Amino acid sequence: MKKLIVFLILFSNFLFSQEKQIISKILNEEKPKLKLETRKFVNQDFSKIWTQTENSKIFGIIGDECERLRIKLISIKQNPKNHKEYFVKGKSKVKNVVDDFEGKITIEKIYQTKYNYFGVDNELKDKVKLTGLIIANYHFFENKNQKHSGELYGKLYSKFYFDKNNVLKYDDINAHSDGYFNNAFIGNWTMYNSKISKIANWGDYRVPLSVKGFDIGAGEFSPSDKYLKKGWQTYRDILFTENQNQESIKIEEENWWK
Repeated sequence: MKKLIVFLILFSNFLFSQEKQIISKILNEEKPKLKLETRKFVNQDFSKIWTQTENSKIFGIIGDECERLRIKLISIKQNPKNHKEYFVKGKSKVKNVVDDFEGKITIEKIYQTKYNYFGVDNELKDKVKLTGLIIANYHFFENKNQKHSGELYGKLYSKFYFDKNNVLKYDDINAHSDGYFNNAFIGNWTMYNSKISKIANWGDYRVPLSVKGFDIGAGEFSPSDKYLKKGWQTYRDILFTENQNQESIKIEEENWWK
């Protein structure tokens, strides 16, 4: 029993440390003041901030070898009876295997944040009324009738803002900065009826909490040479090649979920 208690304490400390780390990174390490305001914002429909980014800019990994994971959230609808819940439909892709999934995003906390930056040369200073951070849980179930299917589950971190007219906006205020990302899904994928479980993280513009040495980009996301064979070669082709490979562009920009 004592060993179990010690393990639970250490595991809780690890999760708390991980959460502090991801909050710091998604907020650009600005260390803004955080004020818990879940009740203030919970009735707002946040679904559009999770579907705004074009899919070619959403990057994910599955497993310690950083196999490319592609995710498309096709439909997100707020539960009219419980505004903390959102019903989600989407698709996942690893190599050439595409799986349908359905599930939920459930809001846990919403913070109001206070920043000291408002874009390049403070260009948005008079246009932003307030900023915020959502922490949620997600649990998506892939179709059990499809091969190599399982569950995706974990934590979601998303930042937003309201403009001076009280219109909800996706927070791209600091999109010009090195290391910018948003909508960080951090968790695991577990195969049905199996003990096989792998890390599965994805996000807008960067892979959050990726394996050390995977992302070597400064100004923008760039996987290291070591992982190109894991599904990243076509992305590298269009990122750095002067005479860009048209076939790679086609692969990166295709609507693979249709």
